[in-house]
Amino acid sequence: MYLGIDLGTSEVKALVIDENNAVVASHSAPLTIQRPHPHWSEQAAAGMVGSHGISDSHAAGKMWPSLVRD
Repeated sequence: MYLGIDLGTSEVKALVIDENNAVVASHSAPLTIQRPHPHWSEQAAAGMVGSHGISDSHAAGKMWPSLVRD
């Protein structure tokens, strides 16, 4: 099994594939962008791996209770 994680600016995606390159599970979750001032954009790291990110994604539920926690 292989795990791919794509951390973009608007969402995080997780994909699990098997040895035959068949998709076992996949899921994406939106990321929140804060704009505290004009022309500023910020993202909280906790949101990337927290309840809205990869650790609790539906891809994780297919195999493990948690994908990544560092």
